[in-house]
Amino acid sequence: MKTDDIPLPNPDCPVCSHPQRVAGASMRELQASYEEIAVALQLDAGDVERHFTSCVKVISLNPEEVGTVEGSDQQLQVLLQNATELYHSSVLTGNYVSASSSLAVRLRCLAEIGRRGETRTKNRGELLSADPEDPDTWSPELARWVMAYQDGILSRLDAIKSRQTEEVNDGL
Repeated sequence: MKTDDIPLPNPDCPVCSHPQRVAGASMRELQASYEEIAVALQLDAGDVERHFTSCVKVISLNPEEVGTVEGSDQQLQVLLQNATELYHSSVLTGNYVSASSSLAVRLRCLAEIGRRGETRTKNRGELLSADPEDPDTWSPELARWVMAYQDGILSRLDAIKSRQTEEVNDGL
């Protein structure tokens, strides 16, 4: 997950510098057309369309990944993007209480993204340095994971064998 993927407002874009930019973003999430958003913000529809195609990165949440690490990463990116949007909109309207609150959320998102990146790097390093044939080279966390994985396989095999035995006994 990269924080560079969340674009900052473009000062030359009339929507990026509009005090009601969050209202426009909310309307877009609710499937409003570019023309409807342009009327609400009193801007040109071409500017609104350009904003949503050039300035805003769409982060789609995959329903199949809800509850997974990837889904959590996507939700964190959406939260970061929304906090960034709210921060800039709050500053444009002079609402500094809201701006500082959204900035705090943004900073917590960035800290969590950094923490997740460090954890992934550490885990990747542990995997690369571990010899699959020598458990003595495994970290305790990796050893627990491998053992749990193997136990899961063995329990599924036992369940299959039990069902097969029951089917054989029922057939006699």
